[in-house]
Amino acid sequence: PDAEWSNGFAEVIKYACLFDKELFKVLSKHNISYYQQELAALQELIRKCVAHKNKVVLADEYEQNERKLLNFGHTTGHAIETLYELPHGYAVGIGMLVASILSTEITGLHADVTMQLKQLLVQYGLPTQQQIDTNAVMQVLEMDKKRAEGGIDFILLEQLGKGIIKRLTFDTVKNAVEKYAHESNS
Repeated sequence: PDAEWSNGFAEVIKYACLFDKELFKVLSKHNISYYQQELAALQELIRKCVAHKNKVVLADEYEQNERKLLNFGHTTGHAIETLYELPHGYAVGIGMLVASILSTEITGLHADVTMQLKQLLVQYGLPTQQQIDTNAVMQVLEMDKKRAEGGIDFILLEQLGKGIIKRLTFDTVKNAVEKYAHESNS
């Protein structure tokens, strides 16, 4: 079903954001129906994503460092998925938007990247707006396995195609979740 294609493409978009600016550009030129019809293009897309994941997992089998990058969009996404019973990919897409908002504020990621990401999510049938209760999301986040020393390890973008791991305070994360909620509810 189309909803499952969209869910799967949330992970593909994640790899493009983290590791592969060129893949992001390629995705921007197409949509789900293109990949449903062009088997060779779909196979190449899958090959690239598997190669990115293999490289990370082989370098950090036990998620001590670099493998944490694969959580891009998942930290907030899992909280939203749990609270609002959204499909995984839908929630991860929203989580990527929250991470992009944080990245703009913390790493200096250009705000245009957030707009490009939002466009790409819509292009692949993923929602970009969800009414959320910031306090409820933060309660779930504070129980997250990635929390440590009064904060949480969060995956941000320095630029499109370059993810980083950054320990953030819960107040910093809450501000970004509130900003997302405000924009989403407007």
